[in-house]
Amino acid sequence: MFKNKAALSITAIAIVALMIVGATLAWFTNADSATNVVTFGSIVIDVKETDPDDPTKEVDGVEDYEAMPGDTIDKDPYVKNTGNNDAYVRAKVTISTDATLPAGKTLADFVSLGTLGANWAQHTDGFYYYVAKLDSETSSSDLFQTVSFSDDMGNEFAEKTITIKVDVAAIQAENVRADDTAALSVAEMVGFDWPAWPA
Repeated sequence: MFKNKAALSITAIAIVALMIVGATLAWFTNADSATNVVTFGSIVIDVKETDPDDPTKEVDGVEDYEAMPGDTIDKDPYVKNTGNNDAYVRAKVTISTDATLPAGKTLADFVSLGTLGANWAQHTDGFYYYVAKLDSETSSSDLFQTVSFSDDMGNEFAEKTITIKVDVAAIQAENVRADDTAALSVAEMVGFDWPAWPA
């Protein structure tokens, strides 16, 4: 019986000791937090062109041109980077008409774009790449400056329209290239992870 009481006493002492140690350990705790706010920049681009009625103004697009077969009209779309980050850009030009074309002819037989502006290059994918970084709050050179209509256009174009749509896409310039100091090429730009074209 003495052994049982001694064992119970030792057990009770051990439990009390563990409680004291546990309570002591609970006193040595701490908690803290830190809030980190990361603000990302933006890539915002617009297609602009010169207002034909006022060359000092830029507009989002010009409608209601009037032309005749054999005419060349001024049309100078360019890309303006209004975001707060530098970007790389590319463009797609789509020319369409509601006229019924003569057999064996395409619209390219009747409509042609003028010379490409500085730093613009057309790739075999049909898209136009601005082979330079477009800094924030700056504009590219004109993609082209004129559109010419063939004097072979016949009555199929009378009272019809030709639409020249310019779509642009941009991607951030920072952290896209393995070596930002190397010369930029169209072949390299084709491989960028471009966003989808606007609908």
